[in-house]
Amino acid sequence: MEQSGFNKGSFFKRCSWKEVALLLVVVCFCLGISECAVRLVGRYNLDGEFNFRGHRIRPYRSPVSMVANEIARFDAAATSYLVADSQLGWKIANSAVSRDGKFHSNSLGIRGPSNQTISKSQGTIRIGLFGDSFIHSDEVFDNQTLSFFLSQYLSKPYKVEVFNFGVPGYGNDQAYLRWKYYGSQFNLDYVLIGLQFENCKRNLNILRPLYFIESTIPFSKPRFIIGSNQSLNLINYPTINYRELPKILSNLDQWDLKAYEHFYIPEDYSSSLIFSNVRLWGVVNSYLKGADDNANFYSMSSESVRLFLLILEKFYREASIQSKVLCLHLPTRPDLEKKIAGQDYNYEKV
Repeated sequence: MEQSGFNKGSFFKRCSWKEVALLLVVVCFCLGISECAVRLVGRYNLDGEFNFRGHRIRPYRSPVSMVANEIARFDAAATSYLVADSQLGWKIANSAVSRDGKFHSNSLGIRGPSNQTISKSQGTIRIGLFGDSFIHSDEVFDNQTLSFFLSQYLSKPYKVEVFNFGVPGYGNDQAYLRWKYYGSQFNLDYVLIGLQFENCKRNLNILRPLYFIESTIPFSKPRFIIGSNQSLNLINYPTINYRELPKILSNLDQWDLKAYEHFYIPEDYSSSLIFSNVRLWGVVNSYLKGADDNANFYSMSSESVRLFLLILEKFYREASIQSKVLCLHLPTRPDLEKKIAGQDYNYEKV
């Protein structure tokens, strides 16, 4: 009976050594061209780390020079929209303007009208919005923000004040702390918590530049860890003086909080990684590992999800004592497009 299908043993028997050599040459040539293309498209940052289309490629380099540059620029600026804060990591400065002129804060350190005050007038409904750059409404002007449109919509039938407590780069841990230490003073009738599920990752971070290497926020943040009986314990509190960050980043292995910085994995910084000088291999390896990491971040048993939900529960429970609390899901554009196409969010179970 005639045997069908591909038999690799018989294939190599039929090939002469010249044909095998030619095949190897073609494969090596294609790999060489691909390596050159990756090197041409990619770039090196100030610390000598290779990046490909916005992705860090192993082996990583600690962003010492990049952070030192941001700190120097921050210290040299006459004013800054974001400032360091020992309780929150960073916050919006009072009466400040962003570098691009799009954001303006009032005397309360809130993006909003200049006439806002802590004291509440009779018969006014107060709404406080808490969260990250989605609530803050990065990338748009003051009259295009979520808080502005909400205020415009509700002010017709009601006497309403909307306070935008959102801050760029926040995790939901910082959003909770901003309510606890500041927003709770405003006698809010409604607290709206903006849920951006990428915050599951930010909650595991302490040194902001290790999470987002090109961040213009050269600060550290407080971080909750899960204690016994599902309690939440705060570390890096008060936060590290931002001028100490270059020194810490220069010697991360000696840092006393390195075990709690999820985005520092010593092996990722090792130049002894297999094929560490082959950029094509680094790109393939980093993309594959990135896909695995995303799946792990949104696993219900992961530290990231358990911590996210514990912080959210604490925020909801405490704010509910004096306010009606609402949660608003804020998907990214790619996530929303995925959902519209009938697919689940990566964080659907969360």
